[in-house]
Amino acid sequence: MARLIGGIFGMVSGKVGDVVYRRRFGKTIACALPSKRTTPLSEREIALRTKFAFAGKIAKTINSIEILKHFWKPNKSEQGTSCNKIFKNNYRMIEVKDLSGEISVVPMYGFNLNNPSITIGETNILIECQSLRGCILKDKKRNKYITAAGIIVLRNPIVESRALYEIIPFKSEMQILNMKNNQSFNFQFTGAQLTLFQSYAVKKAYAAFITTDEKDNPIKHSVTFSSGE
Repeated sequence: MARLIGGIFGMVSGKVGDVVYRRRFGKTIACALPSKRTTPLSEREIALRTKFAFAGKIAKTINSIEILKHFWKPNKSEQGTSCNKIFKNNYRMIEVKDLSGEISVVPMYGFNLNNPSITIGETNILIECQSLRGCILKDKKRNKYITAAGIIVLRNPIVESRALYEIIPFKSEMQILNMKNNQSFNFQFTGAQLTLFQSYAVKKAYAAFITTDEKDNPIKHSVTFSSGE
């Protein structure tokens, strides 16, 4: 059933007969009502649906981390939301079956890192890289602090009641930025998050370093790197 938004002279949203009206990016779009499917989904269609759902969950999780979301805000020439932008950027690169594809927690162009690494432990992840000397960081006086943030993709549950995959967001504590020192961040899982973390056989983490000013406003981000690289 359709409804009017803003009175009888307003916009239409919903179904009228065989036509569906939708609002998208401030415009009303009319399309034919899809007919009910009578045949089962093919393997390819199932794979595409799985990939679409996986990419959607990745985008939603990255978007939930405010310091990462900041860098995905669409510019004036782009339509959609930051979550849409994350989805579009990652959909073509991901691989659901074995996590062999790429996932970007920040946009492509960030400062490079010297030998970054992510070590996944029994109850934690350790994120490290060598000193940031030689890395491209403009406005060094503005960059006061540094943190690491990203996601962990969990696959192959060892507990039957769990979903095929899960995604956990994380963000470390802020540290004072010293370009000469090696960077090291330890993220410890506890409670329900630890239980979820330990319920899967396959784990892969994706992270980036973020610098902020003295008021914790994000300034720069590194390239994305992952465990197993």
